[in-house]
Amino acid sequence: MAADSDVNISEQLDALRERFVGKTRQQLQDIGDRVRRIRDEVPTETDLDEIYQMLHRLAGSSGTFGFHGLGHRARDLEQQVKPMVDLAKESRLSPESMSAVIGPRFQRAVASLNSLLDGGAQALKTAGGRSPVPQTGIPSGAREAVRLAVVWQPGEDAAERADLCEGLEDGGFSVCNVALEDLLPRLASEELLVVLCHDSLAEVVADQLQIFASQPGGHLVPFLTVGEDDGFSRSYDLAAMGAFGTFTMPVDVPALSDRIERILSEQESKSGGRVLIVDDDLELLEHYALILESAGLSVRTIPNPDALLHALSEFDPDIVFMDLRIGGFSGITLARMIRFDARWIGLPIVYLSSEKDRSTQLEALSEGADEFITKPVSDNYLINVSRVRCYRARQLDKLISRDSLTGLLKHNLIKQEVHKEYARAKRSGYDSVVAMIDLDHFKQVNDTWGHRTGDQVIKALARALRAKLRKTDVIGRYGGEEFLVVMPECRPDDARRILQGLCDYFAMQGFDTEGGQFRVTLSAGASDLLLYPDAGMAMEAADQALYLRKSSGRNGVTLAGDRLP
Repeated sequence: MAADSDVNISEQLDALRERFVGKTRQQLQDIGDRVRRIRDEVPTETDLDEIYQMLHRLAGSSGTFGFHGLGHRARDLEQQVKPMVDLAKESRLSPESMSAVIGPRFQRAVASLNSLLDGGAQALKTAGGRSPVPQTGIPSGAREAVRLAVVWQPGEDAAERADLCEGLEDGGFSVCNVALEDLLPRLASEELLVVLCHDSLAEVVADQLQIFASQPGGHLVPFLTVGEDDGFSRSYDLAAMGAFGTFTMPVDVPALSDRIERILSEQESKSGGRVLIVDDDLELLEHYALILESAGLSVRTIPNPDALLHALSEFDPDIVFMDLRIGGFSGITLARMIRFDARWIGLPIVYLSSEKDRSTQLEALSEGADEFITKPVSDNYLINVSRVRCYRARQLDKLISRDSLTGLLKHNLIKQEVHKEYARAKRSGYDSVVAMIDLDHFKQVNDTWGHRTGDQVIKALARALRAKLRKTDVIGRYGGEEFLVVMPECRPDDARRILQGLCDYFAMQGFDTEGGQFRVTLSAGASDLLLYPDAGMAMEAADQALYLRKSSGRNGVTLAGDRLP
């Protein structure tokens, strides 16, 4: 299936390249016509500026489509024209000096661009094959089933491993035991997201994971180790092998589960992101979008800056790429305008431009941008920059928006999500549910076992919420031991079934302490957003339903409007 997708992307890239060739032929004719007009007629500043802009565009885009020679020659000619453009802006350019630069030699150089285009097109055609699709290294499977492979040493304590696997399964992971010799085939055939091994096998496991990552469609699977030695020297060796963490026996399963969740969260942050691109070169826009989307990123393209503010608000990007000049608009001015709104103060803005003058680049950066990348940019470099910038933006967002104990949305933000979903549901007319979830008798847990154990229970519930609710559901910590969940496009009866499954699942989890094992149950109240005049009243109805459940026996789900004995 992945191979078919790669073929389809390659075909689209080839079609874009053909469009580029056709469009460039017309542009080269336009450049030649304007050069002849400057030579033979009364030259105008408009002709000069148009020549510069077309050469500037060719210098930036030709290499992206495989025409590197054309791009280099266009850049040379662009640099010859640029000083005259600057003089024209200051009204210090005479027709004589313009004609002196746009002379016979320049005219012949412009004519040679056609041969570079034809020669490049023929070379690409002769080479055969489709345009290569960059290797993204992103796992193709979904995150719903967190598959954890456990690889152990020969002569192991089977009971100890069984207890560890059982504890991880209670934490919401799907655990499979894998023999060392079977690890590589299982990686190729299944979506294994994390590998856990005894530290005596770490070197061999690391080698197997590197082999898998180097194969077509492969990616780097994180691994953790379990052993007896947690000293500096051993920990350093394991870190050098690429381990993401090490734990000593007997394993603190909640701590291990937290570490795995953090790794998976970081992996998701690195592989996703929302990229907004502003450029007036349509073929280049499509190329960038195709490449970035094939790498798992969401992309919005804008050929006309008039739509920029609306796109920012609607798309909420993690990063913005823009050219230094987009039609008649200045990228520097656009970057300054974006910063007018406090929401976008921290939004990374990266220029993608063929401008090579360092002083111009520094001036652009001083006006609110974060990085300047000179076109043409390779597909893999564009992907890597996008990933790194999106990842950092998301990490910063998490620090601001996420509860430190659970990693879920904070109180104010989860309430905002309820209001957003209420507006969407009203516009679309589909059912959506808001649910309040609360731990039963949680004060007794803190009083009996201590707040540290209470924190472990809260974190276990956060993991259960992520494991048992739908991927589309939005989860937040409302306060203390209470959680708020938004369930888009979900009918009340379906919400009841899902939430009851969560209650049943969590009630089966045991929490071990020095004084013995205990269990905790949940209560949930839910309401249909469409039944209320505003989001606040829907949340109040869910809270009342939760109160009704608490007063009627706990450990279950009540929908607003239910009548309980």
